[in-house]
Amino acid sequence: MIDNSILFSAFRYALPRHNTIVNTTVNFILDNWDEIESNYKDLICKEITKHFEYFKESSLQCDIDDWQRILDRNKK
Repeated sequence: MIDNSILFSAFRYALPRHNTIVNTTVNFILDNWDEIESNYKDLICKEITKHFEYFKESSLQCDIDDWQRILDRNKK
């Protein structure tokens, strides 16, 4: 069983970063996607979208691509 509040805290820590924690966090979220409560999924996707509205120009493409994987998974 996943602790959604801890996962969400890790997500919030990783979102503005520009290092390997982004890929590690994205992979963990996707590996556990089916166990994450829907309200947390919605918040994660909302915050990713909002973050890139403001910071896309200063973000690394590899980070954008990683976070996009979560948005794409949520569309399924």
